[in-house]
Amino acid sequence: MTDTFISAYEDLIGSENMDTTVDPPVLLPPDEHLLSEIVRCAASEKHKIAVTGNGTFLTPRTDHNTIMVSTSALSSVKVVNPEDLIVRAQAGAIIDDVEREANDYNLLVPLDITSGDKATVGGAYMSGAVGLSVPGYGLFRESVIGVRCITAEGDRITGGGRTTKNVTGYDITRFLAGTMGLYAIAYELIIKARPVSETQLVVLARFHSGSNPFRVLMETVSPVKSLTMFELIAPDGLGEEMVVGVGIEGMESIVQKDVALLQDKMNTCGAETVCVKDRKTFIGLRRKSGRMIVDSGFYTVSVPPSSSVVLMEKIYTLFPEMPVVAHPAIGRFHLVCHEAEEMRSIRETVLAVGGKHPIRWGQVAQDGISGLFTKAELMIARSLKRELDPLNLLNPQLKLL
Repeated sequence: MTDTFISAYEDLIGSENMDTTVDPPVLLPPDEHLLSEIVRCAASEKHKIAVTGNGTFLTPRTDHNTIMVSTSALSSVKVVNPEDLIVRAQAGAIIDDVEREANDYNLLVPLDITSGDKATVGGAYMSGAVGLSVPGYGLFRESVIGVRCITAEGDRITGGGRTTKNVTGYDITRFLAGTMGLYAIAYELIIKARPVSETQLVVLARFHSGSNPFRVLMETVSPVKSLTMFELIAPDGLGEEMVVGVGIEGMESIVQKDVALLQDKMNTCGAETVCVKDRKTFIGLRRKSGRMIVDSGFYTVSVPPSSSVVLMEKIYTLFPEMPVVAHPAIGRFHLVCHEAEEMRSIRETVLAVGGKHPIRWGQVAQDGISGLFTKAELMIARSLKRELDPLNLLNPQLKLL
């Protein structure tokens, strides 16, 4: 990247809003106005733009004609409104910070992902991140009721509304979720929060080496009405010791009944030990295990929830030492696999039950996004890209076109 190329942006936003210690330099606009001006300048010069948050999910790879833009300086939690149950936060706000500020008002924003101490709400929204509380609260994109974003031409637009009762404009909030900045750059989100439940507990069960409780576990957990989490952690493989956490939230009397029921059922399943933890303690345990998986390099596979048992039993039978962290209730699994033949076998099982192709950590940054789509999905995605970003300026490193 030439000095002349980057100097135009330095003049536009000021050297204090750039990180020139890295190559290529990263532009850090502190407000949406400067972000919009960057995009307008890039569009007029036909420069490409690689957009990232804090880089916990995707670190863009750029060429000489691409500028790096991070939303991490747009990091404020602007509004927490307990009456309307909403949180308005900039895209670069750290997830744990958003959760803490919401908790100060006795509100819950269930964004409990492994990298929540570094990841941003904009990154979670644009990457379609999945947290621990999906069984109880749904995917994060379902909690985003409004979004403010910048188009490939630099225009600022708003979709959704300020409250769940006042939704205006086009429903672009769900459309943009999980699109990784291919069509627009989100700079602010309006998030639907929930009142913190009276009681939040996690039944934690440890299963000894060689146990195979998967089918009974699913049958045990499925009827629990106050279920908010269901996590399975096997850092040494499903054939070794496993930790299962079942989160329950609600009125204390109901939670205590479900806790007693689960403790009894877990013992029936063959658990070696069963105890009760608070939500925060379990999230810390889950994050520690999740980081071990990330550091080892992993694949993510998704199957219909009804097929979770089939996949777990396949892994248990063929690859008992394969590290696994899973959300069985939603059919999402993270596997550490370094052998091509092992992954080929896993892939065959996943596709046979209607799942999606496994995604290797870092695959999107290296190979682009095209391989994640079916042929029909890819045709639709490319058609939208040509309409909304005809010059392919936004995140061209994802190789959609």
